[in-house]
Amino acid sequence: MIDILMENLTKIFHAMSLLGLSWLADCLLSTYRNIGILSESWDKTRFFNSVKRLVVMVVGLVLIVVVVTDFPLFINETGIEIPAEYIEVFNIITILLAILITATRYAKGAIEAFFDILNYKNLVEENNKVITESGDIEVSEMVQPTTTEDAIEFVDDSYTAPKE
Repeated sequence: MIDILMENLTKIFHAMSLLGLSWLADCLLSTYRNIGILSESWDKTRFFNSVKRLVVMVVGLVLIVVVVTDFPLFINETGIEIPAEYIEVFNIITILLAILITATRYAKGAIEAFFDILNYKNLVEENNKVITESGDIEVSEMVQPTTTEDAIEFVDDSYTAPKE
């Protein structure tokens, strides 16, 4: 039983390294996109929440693998015989599904951030359009006017005369 458990933990360690790498890629690319391109401010709470989520997922997945590995062995000890081939297939499917679902999600986020970085001009234009349409910011706060005559502020779809 210990041999099977150690073998599965070795497999899950390899899978967890893939999960960690996909999380790190997503974190780095998304951070650059959000801070470097979209000029958002650094939010350490958001970062630490992401780290906590990753740690909880890693610990949770390791515990799931231990339970899935031990459950068929426990059934065998009670007198119901499960063939060894079924136990091995069940363990492998559980490990792959648990890791593939989570690692794929982070890899998807990393790929989206990567393409956003490559298409940064479109991303900035789209972000500015969303900001101005939401009414959270005035146009004059986004783009500084070149002359006093150009300084017309748009507020709630109306405008005021240029400030002097």
